Amino acid sequence: MKQVQTLDLAFENIYNVPRQERRPVVVKELREALASSSEDILSFWTDWEPMAIDSLDAQLLGALSSSSSGRFCATIYRNGGAVDLKNNSTSADSESLNSEYYLGPKNSKNIYITKPYLDDYDGNTQILMISVSSPIVVGNAVKGVIGADINISHINKEIKESLKEQEGRFFVVDATQNLVLYDKEDKVGKAAAEVLANQHSRNEKLMEALTSKDSGFYTYYDEDGKNYIAYVSESEIFNKGEHSILLIPYSFIRSAIIETVLAGIILIVIAILIIYLVTVRIVKGIVDPVEKVTSVLKDLGDGNYDRASTIEIKTDDEIETMANSLNSLYHSIGEMSDFANAIGSGDLAARLDSKGEGDRLGNSLIKMRDSLEKAAKEEKVRKEEDAKQAWVERSVAKFGQELRNDTGDTKTLYNNIVRLLVNDLGANQGALYLLNDNEEDDKFFEMVACIAWDRIKMAQGRFLLEEGLLGACYFEKAPIELTEIPDDYISITSGLGTSKPKVLMLVPLIHNEMVIGIIEVASFFKIDDHKKVYLERIAETFAASLVSIKVNARTNELLQVSQMQAEEMAAQEEEMRQNIEELHATQEEMKRKSQKSDLLQKAIDQAFVSITISRDLTILDCNEVASGIFGNVPSAVIGQHLDQLMNETEVQQLLNNLGSLDGDRLVSADISFSKLTGNTKKVKATFVADGDTNGSTTIIGYELN
Repeated sequence: MKQVQTLDLAFENIYNVPRQERRPVVVKELREALASSSEDILSFWTDWEPMAIDSLDAQLLGALSSSSSGRFCATIYRNGGAVDLKNNSTSADSESLNSEYYLGPKNSKNIYITKPYLDDYDGNTQILMISVSSPIVVGNAVKGVIGADINISHINKEIKESLKEQEGRFFVVDATQNLVLYDKEDKVGKAAAEVLANQHSRNEKLMEALTSKDSGFYTYYDEDGKNYIAYVSESEIFNKGEHSILLIPYSFIRSAIIETVLAGIILIVIAILIIYLVTVRIVKGIVDPVEKVTSVLKDLGDGNYDRASTIEIKTDDEIETMANSLNSLYHSIGEMSDFANAIGSGDLAARLDSKGEGDRLGNSLIKMRDSLEKAAKEEKVRKEEDAKQAWVERSVAKFGQELRNDTGDTKTLYNNIVRLLVNDLGANQGALYLLNDNEEDDKFFEMVACIAWDRIKMAQGRFLLEEGLLGACYFEKAPIELTEIPDDYISITSGLGTSKPKVLMLVPLIHNEMVIGIIEVASFFKIDDHKKVYLERIAETFAASLVSIKVNARTNELLQVSQMQAEEMAAQEEEMRQNIEELHATQEEMKRKSQKSDLLQKAIDQAFVSITISRDLTILDCNEVASGIFGNVPSAVIGQHLDQLMNETEVQQLLNNLGSLDGDRLVSADISFSKLTGNTKKVKATFVADGDTNGSTTIIGYELN
């Protein structure tokens, strides 16, 4: 129970540890506790509510110390001669979170002990076990349970061994009348009435006593009909409401009575002889010394220490020895009384010499003094820890208030924050670096505030992400503390000069697993652990505030840009309105020109030859005037090659003319078509390159003959 409670207290403070380190720290604590504990403790385990120890459940699916959902549930158990971590990755949450060992401490918020039960812990034999578990309570909320599984099989063995001489037996029933201990372990967990009734019908009185929870002596018969005397008494071995039953064979008790009677007769004879001798001694004059001793003993027995005193007897016999022993007892009582009074007045430095292992009272007083002294030291340590924790809470609250005092001037805010940290930590210098990620390909740390000896020392610093300690802190995402600082790294300035600090600490500002800045402090003196905790706690709060500040600054910047854009858009709208009016006028003019162009094109089509050819001299298009030259309609002409309508010389001349086309240049020439119906058709033609990707050319002209 003490070990479970000690682990419980440690785990209630686990939230002072960074989230990524909490699970490994808990597993390490469980492993060390089991390795140093008794072999009877088979395992230490802990079960936590979903997302209670950290927010990493979904990231740790399949981990040994996690359930099937990633919930933290670690078990350290004895595996032969080793101490191992059990694989819980396939265990369902409903199985463990609804078990007795979990719901018991969770509902009661107190330490919980299960009833004994049999379990094949090693996979071969049934082991009689109990489980002890305690709730992990933080802020009046149960975050999880810490527990231990304990082998109690040795209890049965030890009780059997102690009853071996008497051939006795035993069993223990709980408040619900079920067997929690029995010399035959296969009966553990069964109803006591069922086991007793199956053994003998004459056990009714004993069964009634167990039901009514009466103590006393009763008759008991086992399954073989053997007669026992059963002594029933109230006990609390595991939980309240339990009763133990001790069984001694009737035959053993009967023989013991006979032996006792014979021994009594012998003692009576010896006593008569002793009385005779004592009487003779009294007659010889020892009554007075005995009366002195008796008087002092009576005073001491009545508590009249001040009336009692030492006595001096010189008889050179046992009476003198008895008197000397009485005097020693008198002095011892005085010393112990003075020692107890000193302890009672708070003097824990008072001393008392033990007279040996048999000095039970003296040793008990010394042990009490040592316990009180230990308790006083522990109380002092606890008060110091409470004071440190209270300081942390006050300082965190003061830091939060400083953040809430933000007036919109980030430069002043950053300087105030760094100054506050330097003062709270008792440091001598501090600096704040923020990640500048405005350019994706050019990220760097920028020093935005620096305080040295309560004076602002702003330096326009630019530090690469891979550079020095800042880079190490950025990539490791963990605090860095140095006590051996390079001579050229940093120095603390004052009006009297510069000195190298003794301690340097860098703490990352992390938001959503991303480092957005780093706090750096330097000091001539060691930074206390509780101040490191304070620095790491405010780092989380400050990181979230920095994100908000950055978002607000970006919002204001966008708002200003938006206002400028609105003004520009208004001017552009006016310009566009004017352009639209001009465009309407232009469109009207173009429409008139287009109509004129269409009329001209129509006149050309009616009066002139128009043939469009490709690079390979295929006719792509022609008008009716052109098709008349070929003696056919346009649809029949389109698709034919000109080399079918011209001889080889005419084709070569045509190709030469086409090769002379360059850009906007027009080429004019006479062309002939000789492969018609026996007639040669000459056309005065102008070649126009269409300028498309197909390299087509349009021939416009008129027939000469």
